[in-house]
Amino acid sequence: MIKQMFLIKRKEGISHDDFRKYYLEHHAPIVKEAFPEIIKYVINFIHQGKRGSVYDAITEIYWPDFETLKRLNGSDTYQKTIAPDEKNFISKAGAMIFLAEEFVAKEMKK
Repeated sequence: MIKQMFLIKRKEGISHDDFRKYYLEHHAPIVKEAFPEIIKYVINFIHQGKRGSVYDAITEIYWPDFETLKRLNGSDTYQKTIAPDEKNFISKAGAMIFLAEEFVAKEMKK
């Protein structure tokens, strides 16, 4: 399994609350429907505090393997559906993407 991590800054002129609402109510459902191969999709909204933050969200998407991720990132679905919607609320200049392997050091038992 591979994890894709996004450090995301909202588009200029959009409030943090509007960014959060758009991401949860519009963009995330599009991504989930477009890519049923996703194993897990987590959106972490960063508390802004008094000084704010460089980023507004850290998103984690878990894929079965690198080949699946690579295939879907280059797909027509991504190019025609996901990428155009990202322009509605994400600052591309303020985004960073990482690929990672996750190692859980501790997990609470339920």
